[in-house]
Amino acid sequence: ASTLLLWFVLDDLPLNFSFIPWKSLTQVGNNTLLCIAVVGSSGLYIMVDRYFASLLPVGSVSAISYASYIFVLLTSLVSPPLFIFLAKASALMAEDPNAAEAYLHKALAVGFSYFTPLGLFVAALSYPLVVLSLGWGAFGQLSVDTTSIALAAYCIGLPFAVLSIVLYRFAQAQQRLAVVVFMTYILIGVNALLNWFFSK
Repeated sequence: ASTLLLWFVLDDLPLNFSFIPWKSLTQVGNNTLLCIAVVGSSGLYIMVDRYFASLLPVGSVSAISYASYIFVLLTSLVSPPLFIFLAKASALMAEDPNAAEAYLHKALAVGFSYFTPLGLFVAALSYPLVVLSLGWGAFGQLSVDTTSIALAAYCIGLPFAVLSIVLYRFAQAQQRLAVVVFMTYILIGVNALLNWFFSK
């Protein structure tokens, strides 16, 4: 309904569906398959984390999950400024790839300088953050302690988490999604190995 309404409002917009852009459809289809592979890898990554967390004392999976929710909220609040750099770097890709890479390096340097102290600061405040946001009702002291430790560990890695988002988007602009998919599944194996080592 919204599409038909907008089409009616924009009655002077020329819409021509007399041809099918097969080449563009093929490219979109290939990218869609690669994006599905990336999304699937994210789910697999979480499953690996949760499996090894289930080998730890009771409540560890919940602590990691709650800490992850707070961390995702934090990254969604602080990462948009970097996307301004990313948008310009992506636009430069078609005109001057070297200038685009130089601009990306600047964005990464700024992001690392900005998010490293921010991550450490939030890690230091992880306990009061968990108390204020979750420390109510049946969420007892043990849950607060384990969740705040997990959140602090997440926050220490904040610069790497945010910058990986930027690099992923830039790889999309370079049409190098296949490399991203390959590296993602390699990292799942590395993550599983590290989880096994630290859960022993």
